[in-house]
Amino acid sequence: MKPRILAAALLAALAGPVAGPAQAQDPTYDYRTSDPEMDAAIDAARASLPRFRTDFRERRGESFVVKVAIPIKGSDGREHIWMNLDAIEGDSFVGRLANEPQRLAPLVKGSPYRAAGSMISDWGYRRDGRMYGNYTTRVMLKRIPAEQAEGLRKVLSPQP
Repeated sequence: MKPRILAAALLAALAGPVAGPAQAQDPTYDYRTSDPEMDAAIDAARASLPRFRTDFRERRGESFVVKVAIPIKGSDGREHIWMNLDAIEGDSFVGRLANEPQRLAPLVKGSPYRAAGSMISDWGYRRDGRMYGNYTTRVMLKRIPAEQAEGLRKVLSPQP
């Protein structure tokens, strides 16, 4: 089984002051590509990308992010990492990496990146103090430290 590296359950840019102070480095978690709950979350996020595109275009929120599945050089695995979204240009999502990559050198937090829509594994944004989207984060809630999960539950919208 190939590893699937998922960057942070949450990134500071999306949580902002709503969830409290950001950690110096958001934690990363390894998931196998055969994890059925995570696969279902990614499928649901991808299926709802048209809605996200509309919300982004019409600015129905703030702090828009996408989680990008970036290939790991010399491996058949991918690191899924949050990216602060600046633009959507056709099928490309354009922004800057919001987390410190673990296996994507020479990329670092803040590196510009352009991703095809097929590379998107999740999306999110804030509106009225709540976090929308974050399908993979919702799966991770029962697998991360209780204190971190509780903080996220307080700001996640009831439905993605």
